[in-house]
Amino acid sequence: MLKPRIFTALILIPIVIAAVFFMPPLTFFSLALLVILLAGWEWSILAELPNLTLRIGFLVLLAAVLVLSVFVPLYVIISLAVVWWLIAITLLAIYPRGKERWGNSIWIRSLIGFLVLTPCWVGLIILQGFSPIVLMYCLILIWGADTAAYFAGKKWGQHKLAPAISPGKTYEGFIGGLIAAAVIAGVGFWVLRIPSDRGLLFFIVSVIGGGLISVIGDLFESMMKRQSHIKDSGSILPGHGGLLDRIDSMTTAIPFFALFFPYLFN
Repeated sequence: MLKPRIFTALILIPIVIAAVFFMPPLTFFSLALLVILLAGWEWSILAELPNLTLRIGFLVLLAAVLVLSVFVPLYVIISLAVVWWLIAITLLAIYPRGKERWGNSIWIRSLIGFLVLTPCWVGLIILQGFSPIVLMYCLILIWGADTAAYFAGKKWGQHKLAPAISPGKTYEGFIGGLIAAAVIAGVGFWVLRIPSDRGLLFFIVSVIGGGLISVIGDLFESMMKRQSHIKDSGSILPGHGGLLDRIDSMTTAIPFFALFFPYLFN
């Protein structure tokens, strides 16, 4: 399991670097749209849409919403995202209680897909347009913390973080992710030449986003998979599962960073 995971990562890393730094804005826009739509296809499976027609319809509607969302003021998208993720945190906190109110409806679960994927898409476009270097830092922060949490959990994990949702996640892994986020933030402060008067805020936003907020997205996708009795959202990425399994942490962290970093760096 570990070898395919590493092999896939070694292929993805140069692709991501090339996309962030060297693609023209329109090409990056198109690639990001494709990635989110592929994740949307996996979401249609998590939502248990029963036939191909409904899944394609979901995808077409998602594509329209994603493209149109670029023209909506950022504060509107972020405000909706904040409200939604506060609701999502509540659903996570009480699960499995309350699941009958949303878990048995393919329409509610489909709607949730829009609420999860759209802010992530908007955040990617905002951060890449603002600064490719800042976007790359955000991705390194998210994936670095996620990787550290994975290995720390494997090595020292004993105390379950959310046993009803994701039995494999532990507090030890969570702490490992936070430590990694703090280390990456320290390096980022130096590499990105953050002004000293903004250093503390930069560090706090980085650690909260990379080590805490990202976990919410990860856990929420795990809850959706558990509700649908699915282990992985797909199989497109050997060792990782589906695209949703790779970007789940980004669905919460990227909008969070898109809210703070453009103002923090100006």
